[in-house]
Amino acid sequence: MNSQAGARLVLSQPGLASTGLAVVVIGMVAAAASMTVGVRAWLLLLLAPLTEEVVFRLGLQETLLRHGAGMVKSAGLTAMVIAVVHVLAWQTIQGWWVVLPALALGAIYAKTRRLAPCIAAHTAMNLCWLMGALPNWRWLVA
Repeated sequence: MNSQAGARLVLSQPGLASTGLAVVVIGMVAAAASMTVGVRAWLLLLLAPLTEEVVFRLGLQETLLRHGAGMVKSAGLTAMVIAVVHVLAWQTIQGWWVVLPALALGAIYAKTRRLAPCIAAHTAMNLCWLMGALPNWRWLVA
């Protein structure tokens, strides 16, 4: 299989591409403990929104929508998967806090079928969370 055929296969199967990205993101989250403040902020404000939206919206939610799941079902299932991933990555039950923002992002995606608004909203949400967490810098520099 040549590289063009491989690229076409990955692009035609959003779940295949998103699985690879999910592995990368989970590895980066696991390595976050050894990252500097700047790298953690970059991860939260750029890399996480971009990769999570590609993995979960373009991958999982788009696949569900293509297979007949409606807006509510596709957004709900995707939000639950996102929450489980955050619980596992953060190793705390507080990962469930992402369900409501994930539902909102899922509704945006189902309505527009575009990633850019989801990535922008996700970045804004992470920025708000980061600003709210600033009084407790221990999580950021530990």
